[in-house]
Amino acid sequence: MDRDGNCGYRVLAVCLGKTNDDYETIIREISWIDSPCIFEHWMRMPQMGNVIANTYQRLLYFFSLQINLTFLPHYQPLNWNKALAIAIVNNNHYVTITLKPGAPIPPIINRWSQFATQLQKDENY
Repeated sequence: MDRDGNCGYRVLAVCLGKTNDDYETIIREISWIDSPCIFEHWMRMPQMGNVIANTYQRLLYFFSLQINLTFLPHYQPLNWNKALAIAIVNNNHYVTITLKPGAPIPPIINRWSQFATQLQKDENY
């Protein structure tokens, strides 16, 4: 992937079945910035995890050396498309991950149930 500060958005595009070059669409869908990104606007995790899960109505698995988390949408049911799985490596680059069936998944982010609607809680995650 190009080294233009957009690797997080490029990885999301690929996870969503788009091409690496569709990253600008992802930026417009979840952010308010222009491309190429300056450092201050690089995708930050776990801060963007809820935004991503809510925008695409999918599970998001995030992995790093510091923390591993699962994000769930707060406001609407999952669309049951394939979960998104990403990791950050070298503290500055995102990659896609393919989880094997039965692989352990990270815990759900703290306080999800505090912010989730009753509809979400009834989905029995």
